[in-house]
Amino acid sequence: NTTYTLNSLTASTTYSITIAAKDEVNNISAQSNPVNATTTDGGTSQSNELLISEYIEGSSNNKAIEIANITQSSVDLSLYNLRRQGNGGGAWSPRFDLTGILAAGDVVVIVNESAENSSSSSDPNVAVVGSYLIANADIIVPNNSSNNYGEPLNFNGNDPVGLFKDDLLIDIIGVFDGGIGFFAKDVTLRRKSTVFEPNTIYDQ
Repeated sequence: NTTYTLNSLTASTTYSITIAAKDEVNNISAQSNPVNATTTDGGTSQSNELLISEYIEGSSNNKAIEIANITQSSVDLSLYNLRRQGNGGGAWSPRFDLTGILAAGDVVVIVNESAENSSSSSDPNVAVVGSYLIANADIIVPNNSSNNYGEPLNFNGNDPVGLFKDDLLIDIIGVFDGGIGFFAKDVTLRRKSTVFEPNTIYDQ
């Protein structure tokens, strides 16, 4: 069989799933890498989890991530963290823990500390936010040698960025282990208005 149905799962819960292949003489492969998925409550217009709603990849240190809470309840951000995979290969970076309470219907904007904060910016990705990145920031990621100069807000277009909850990946920009090709350089990406749940498979 190439499909399997899991029953009796709990709504609004993230599960980590692995699979193994077995042939007709009962040879069994090693377990696959885990795939994380979050169950829904069956609704189509209401989210049960936070998601990355905007990604800004501008010149120099003009980097920002916006995370939206389109659930019906406030969310404790201390359960979440961001990580980056450098150049589409290797391990995830050390976690950058989020803080605070995110109200229902609100967003949190995380910005690299060395992003521009000037109205004279010529970077179109800074202009996209309608003001200055630092002025719009809710959380500022320090940019110094102790955290690899802005990790994980130091991506440059070929670095997948993941949103984790309780150390499980729940949402991603880019493809983990996708290689060094630039998939989102010098762009601003916004989530489609029809998307209500995070996704560990990158799909603009």
